[in-house]
Amino acid sequence: MPPARNILITGGSGYLGGTLLAQLKRSSDIPTHGIIYALVRNEDQASKVKSHYGVEPLTLDLEDQSTITATLLEKQISVVFFLINAYTADVQLKLIEGLAAVKAQLRIETHFLHTTGAKLFSSFTGHPTDRVLSDADESLYEIQKGAKSQFPPMETVSPFIRSPVSVRSTSADIHQAVGANNQVIEAGEKHGVSTYIYIPCIVYGEGSGFGNRTSIQTVAVVKAAKAARQVIDVEGAGVSAASSDKLELRSTTYTTYSPGQCATLMTLYRCISTSCRTS
Repeated sequence: MPPARNILITGGSGYLGGTLLAQLKRSSDIPTHGIIYALVRNEDQASKVKSHYGVEPLTLDLEDQSTITATLLEKQISVVFFLINAYTADVQLKLIEGLAAVKAQLRIETHFLHTTGAKLFSSFTGHPTDRVLSDADESLYEIQKGAKSQFPPMETVSPFIRSPVSVRSTSADIHQAVGANNQVIEAGEKHGVSTYIYIPCIVYGEGSGFGNRTSIQTVAVVKAAKAARQVIDVEGAGVSAASSDKLELRSTTYTTYSPGQCATLMTLYRCISTSCRTS
């Protein structure tokens, strides 16, 4: 049996990352694994991920390829859960390149899981809405590659690096976010790293991590409701959504380009961990 794999979960103080770490701590049946590292920005967060979740904190310059590669090699990290940014692929590509070095030097299979947004598979990005887009659809990758946003510019902030930078989010930038999914897949194929694109549905409610407990979608939904002067019961309307205060994000469904696969946050972890043991 291959050795247990060391895992890096980004966003240790974030909404998704923190909730996943909290669930892993509470779970009694998680697969065999090595050391779990949680990416943090400062000493305060480092202390909290250790005391709250019992995992090892890790600070990392996400703009420096050599530092990323050296750290993944030193810590022997072969699985990365990327939960902090879906707009661009800059950091993801560096981590995938680092995992390629781990695979080459340690002779073990490596895995990269990228979390994207459901909006990137909607009419916002020019995806067809006359049929269900299934992860088992063999043409899904080509549909994704050809998707283009037709919406006007809007202002936003990119939160993916230690020192956030202001960016102008135009329809071209939304298209760039769609392209990030493709870049992750292509980089994985180029470097021999197994990649997975997970797409959560609408996520709202209170997270269970120590840091950010509010989904950005919660804020967006409230602002939209105020602007429209209308509130829609998404559960009554049959809209796919996951409430963390009801389900603790355990029913937050993720889909992947791998045909027929579907997972919750916890089974996402179990799935990749099992794959690691059998690779």
